Amino acid sequence: MEKLPPPFADLEQSFGRWVIDNEPERARMREAASADELRAFYEAVLPRVDEMMRYIEDYAIDQWPQEIRSLWDFVASFIGAAVTIETYGSQKQIPGGFYLGRVRTD
Repeated sequence: MEKLPPPFADLEQSFGRWVIDNEPERARMREAASADELRAFYEAVLPRVDEMMRYIEDYAIDQWPQEIRSLWDFVASFIGAAVTIETYGSQKQIPGGFYLGRVRTD
């Protein structure tokens, strides 16, 4: 697992597995996570996501060090979790949605 920048290192032990660098793997992680795991991730990151984005904005995208890329990947995972939690609550199966195994995103 890649490390998050120091201001966010406290999230690594519990949520470091959400540093995922591609959308297909993020989608699989969301599907594999329990509703409680997804909510815990969401609730831990939500109060800090603005701070994370400000931290990322201090760097030119073409000059991101690895820790900033890891933070970006972490925020991208949070966005997917947030859409799930905010739209569907604790439901694991999205009403009318496709089983993820049927969808290719790569």
